[in-house]
Amino acid sequence: RLDHNEFIGIIPSELGRLSLFQELWMHANGFTGNVPTELGLLNDLMDLRLAENNLGGTIPDLIYSLTQLTRLHLEKNKFTGTVSTRIGNLANLERLRVSSNQLTGPMPVEISQLSGLRLAWLHLNRFTGSVPTEYCNNRGVGLLQFLSSDCGPDAAPSTPCACCSNCCDRVFAFFKMIPDDCANPSTKSNA
Repeated sequence: RLDHNEFIGIIPSELGRLSLFQELWMHANGFTGNVPTELGLLNDLMDLRLAENNLGGTIPDLIYSLTQLTRLHLEKNKFTGTVSTRIGNLANLERLRVSSNQLTGPMPVEISQLSGLRLAWLHLNRFTGSVPTEYCNNRGVGLLQFLSSDCGPDAAPSTPCACCSNCCDRVFAFFKMIPDDCANPSTKSNA
């Protein structure tokens, strides 16, 4: 665990040789540059936390081959590009944090295939379109319990979401809690 230090520079690609790593916590530092593709060689990795750094570029495609991951924390960086449809390969993922980056394109519907996903922070990015309705099918007890997206400002939602727990205003970075009866369309009254 190398988190909450004042480390700077690039993440060493040699970390990809540590094949028995199950956790790699490097969040809350000053790392810059791209995530080394060699991290995709850590086949036993269950917990990858690179949040709160100054990392950029795209999310390396090899990250989506880390099928043992239960946590992927990439928030508060400068990642660009899209979230690959290969995210559906992360069958054991329980927590996904990609908020506060510069990610673009539609949110991949493949996130809804992650049956173990409980918490997803997707807000403060530049995603386009609506949050896929398939995400809503996974909401409920024992399923996706928390989902945040950029649903505001109210006058011009950027990624409308029928089942988000929180809606973030991209302009002011302000969260609005959504009452459970609004977040779960199946409990809405017809009156």
